[in-house]
Amino acid sequence: MQKIQLISIFTSVLFLTHYELKAIPVYQNGFQNPVSIGMGALGVGLSHPVSGMYNNPGYLNQQGISLVDLGINSSIYGGNYSPINPGGFGGYYKFSDSKWAIYGVYSSMYSKYLPDRENVNLNTAHLGLSYQFQENLVLSMGVGPSLVHRFRSLSKWSFSGKANLLYTLGDVSIGGMVEIPGRFSREDYRGGEELLETAPERVSFGMEYRIFPNMGVYAEARKIFWERSEFLLNGIDETPDWERGIGAEWSFSGSFYWRNIGDSKWEIRSGLEYGGAYDSSGKNLRSVGLAGGFGYNWKWDEESEKEKNLSIQFGLLDYSITSTKNNRSPETIYSFSLSYLSY
Repeated sequence: MQKIQLISIFTSVLFLTHYELKAIPVYQNGFQNPVSIGMGALGVGLSHPVSGMYNNPGYLNQQGISLVDLGINSSIYGGNYSPINPGGFGGYYKFSDSKWAIYGVYSSMYSKYLPDRENVNLNTAHLGLSYQFQENLVLSMGVGPSLVHRFRSLSKWSFSGKANLLYTLGDVSIGGMVEIPGRFSREDYRGGEELLETAPERVSFGMEYRIFPNMGVYAEARKIFWERSEFLLNGIDETPDWERGIGAEWSFSGSFYWRNIGDSKWEIRSGLEYGGAYDSSGKNLRSVGLAGGFGYNWKWDEESEKEKNLSIQFGLLDYSITSTKNNRSPETIYSFSLSYLSY
């Protein structure tokens, strides 16, 4: 009964807020950290500490992991290199002999890195709590400020939040996430016009199956509620009639990982992501992204009672190979992070 009540609360968050938070046309399926980018998925049901801190902290709670992470992102678009941008940073702390954990994260989701005139990114900063109700069930929630940077225009601060569930049963992990990005206003859009836009909720579900202790497969589905979009320019509703459907409203990923390869501390990952990106006219350029990445972990303090590790992670997501079939500009997104972990 307790599990049913928790799941009901989790799924109802989205629908109780639909009258306030609808959608933003520039919002895309952004993957903010190298592990997620390297698998072409958010990783809401994935057993990895780096992607977990940003997209489902329940795994860290279950494993008793405390973590600090710092990452950067960039892009190659049509042969041009974007600047190095902050990807995300934050920390997660699990209290000893407790079911509670706290975390704080900042992330920047880029809808476009290039060209500069179309650059848009959503910045969020969340403080959150994670609670392990049972050995296999964890609920996490975070809230905080958010803002949108659209080319040279910066919005006022808004309010955003996330809610996550993680359930594990043997070699299977199932996770879900609801995101509420916020409602943004600015008075400097296009040199002095007033713009009010609402960002879409996004719901994600993922499932991991561990074939062996260090090897597994992962599948994920995501939905953005574009139909609730609102784009008010100088008080007039200018919401575009965005083309939606599979690839924009829904997107999917399938991926594979292998950790602690042989006797080493190397890990590799790879995946496919099917989704879409809007061009300036509102057309959805559906495409397949090819993802890949690697990481390396080593012990920081051999004599400590707790295991302390340093971890480097790299990931890339490429749309260049498949771009010619759907008129999408060739683009490769890549990311790097450095983490400190304590078990």
